Amino acid sequence: MARLKRLLGPTSLEEPSHDSEAHANDIVDRIKEMMWYHGNFVRSELQLTSAIEEIKAFESRLDSRRLFENMQARKLAIKTRNFMNLSQILLQAILERRESREAHYREDHPNDNPQYAKRLFISKNEEVSIVYEFINKC
Repeated sequence: MARLKRLLGPTSLEEPSHDSEAHANDIVDRIKEMMWYHGNFVRSELQLTSAIEEIKAFESRLDSRRLFENMQARKLAIKTRNFMNLSQILLQAILERRESREAHYREDHPNDNPQYAKRLFISKNEEVSIVYEFINKC
């Protein structure tokens, strides 16, 4: 529980308001919309990077810790944090593949590239950084 609180951000002793819960729900809805429009079948580096930056801005404005401290809003805090983390990982993975492949089209990289005919493995290193690596293993 302490680790989770540490991951969720700065301390706030106030009880979360319905406004902060509505804000968290708005963020989740906006991320779903961004993933639909920017992470779908037709993509570009500009769309992907702007979506990642927008999600990072959400992270800086959302008081997850405040939501987490309220028992009724805890599930929403975790859901919102997960949406932000996973959407950034997915968008970055899409950005790493600089090619068009089958139904997934990159406007800025319209052709197949044999260099990317590999699986993309995503992991965390000891510094808790996300690592993206193309590997030929199945």
